[in-house]
Amino acid sequence: MMLDQDVQRAMTTAFIEFDPVTIVLIPRVPSTTPGGAQSYVDGTPRAPQVFKLSLLGHDQRPITTVSGEERRIEYHLIGQHDAEIEVGDRWTDADGTRFEVMGFTDGYGYMTKALVYRHSPRTAVL
Repeated sequence: MMLDQDVQRAMTTAFIEFDPVTIVLIPRVPSTTPGGAQSYVDGTPRAPQVFKLSLLGHDQRPITTVSGEERRIEYHLIGQHDAEIEVGDRWTDADGTRFEVMGFTDGYGYMTKALVYRHSPRTAVL
């Protein structure tokens, strides 16, 4: 039996409201340096939105970054079907942990489901 899209959207809302997190996403926008090189800088933060953050898994192997060793932990960021979110958007939580939108999986028209990496320093308690 196929559920009506309005019913599916209502179920998504209930799922998000069970354990919501309000996030202000910061888009990454292209910028050209005075020397002509391309880079990305923080854009204007989006309005706060309510999502559900759902753990997918994490890699036990640390990776080396400019700021040291860290582990990438994968999440789905689930929002309403009309959530404003793009690849490259990021946010930092109250503990200083950085999250970054890496892509999307199918939300079937009733939700937005983004793949998110949590960048945790190797010394962080998970």
